[in-house]
Amino acid sequence: MSAALLGALLGLSLAAAPPPSFGALQVEAAEVQARAGAAPLALGEVLDGVLDRHPRMDAARAEIEVAEGMAMAARGHFDTKWKTGGYLQPLGYYVHGRLDTHVEQATPLWGARFLAGYRLGQGNFQDYYGYYETLSAGELRAGVLVPLWRDGPIDSGRAGIKKADIDRELALLDRDKETIKLVKETTYRYWEWVAAGLRRDVAEEQLELASARDAQLQSQAARGAIPPIDATDNKRALLKREAAAVKYRQELEQAAIALSLFFRDGDGDPIRPAGDRLPAVLPLDERALSAGADALLREALERRPELQALLLKRAQVAIDRRLARNQRAPAIDVGAMVLRDFGRGPAQLAPTELQTSVTIEIPLQARKARGKRKAAEAKATALDAHARLLRDTIAAEVEQALVAVLAAHERAEVARKAVAVARELADAERRRFDLGATTLLFVNIREQQVAEAALDEIDARLAYQKALAELAATTAATLRDLEGPPAAPEQARNRP
Repeated sequence: MSAALLGALLGLSLAAAPPPSFGALQVEAAEVQARAGAAPLALGEVLDGVLDRHPRMDAARAEIEVAEGMAMAARGHFDTKWKTGGYLQPLGYYVHGRLDTHVEQATPLWGARFLAGYRLGQGNFQDYYGYYETLSAGELRAGVLVPLWRDGPIDSGRAGIKKADIDRELALLDRDKETIKLVKETTYRYWEWVAAGLRRDVAEEQLELASARDAQLQSQAARGAIPPIDATDNKRALLKREAAAVKYRQELEQAAIALSLFFRDGDGDPIRPAGDRLPAVLPLDERALSAGADALLREALERRPELQALLLKRAQVAIDRRLARNQRAPAIDVGAMVLRDFGRGPAQLAPTELQTSVTIEIPLQARKARGKRKAAEAKATALDAHARLLRDTIAAEVEQALVAVLAAHERAEVARKAVAVARELADAERRRFDLGATTLLFVNIREQQVAEAALDEIDARLAYQKALAELAATTAATLRDLEGPPAAPEQARNRP
């Protein structure tokens, strides 16, 4: 699809014709650029500013940073925790003080938690608080606690990290989705601006024809060579064409304003494109018709961020379901700790100690875990249904977009032929008018038919470019995916 679509997007030049040319459809790009003294504004230049500096892209990138921050926060589950506490009883029969400090580290290794600490207890303790007492230099301890079943293969912390990582991927997909939308909208506004410029050119060149003829007819009427009514009728046509030119100039300004929302400078501020940067052509390239529906559908299913997002959400639900299933299991935690006192004091505190433990906790109803598992399974079913519908929708959208491209291209070809026929008739009618074989009314009608045909061709080419943009959006292709050699210029269509 890359080579095929690029030719249509990056385009071809239309033919030059001697004046009157009825709009930029007949003017070579080189002539227009030389006359304007400025390089035509390319779609790629507009898109570069959109993707780099448009506020919607800034917002999408900010959402990625939000997701990255939440992923960092989720990893806080494994932060090293240091806890210190002290207690002093300076008055009373049992005067004593104690200090306890320890560091605890949770790990992703089957949920194991490691602990290392120091404890000091000096003074007189009640018999039932004798375990607070240590030798004079205190006690060092280190241990580990391992969950054998619940929280072993997965726990809320590890599940949260995995889901947060997926959230970041979802934020990236949201950015991609926004990119596709912006590229499509920008492409629409760009070609609408180009089409508005071409329509203005058609109207102004119609006006130039009537203006040039008006001076000639006024002179002939003054000499009595023609009835004054002919000069008056041409004046009417002149005013009508002047009104049309004003209308199309206004539409061009409005199109430029609309494009400025997407055309941004280095600071991200809107730029209203100047009229002298209008391209001379609306491209039409048959190579864009070579892409097959099956290949386009495969690319769409691989690239569309909406479908990828559903798959990632399905993965999140699978994590929830796995966690809920694990939380229904009994908690069986085993632990071991080594303790050693240092310094002077009671002899019974001097030996190294080894403590082991087993803790069992069984949720009898397990309603919390069962409820979460049920909810996760229902979410998975819903996401699967949405994914099936989305695949069907994507297939339909690809087919519709391809049909629109083919139809728009065919319409543009018919419109091009209609312009050639209308131009031939108008030239013949002008020659007959010069010979006195027809009236000004028929000349005006023929010239109006040329203008209408030219406007129809502009509309058809605009529809073709919009259809290409829709196809690119449907298949999640960006212009950078479509880079390739430019198309060859169309055969020049000179006036006979």
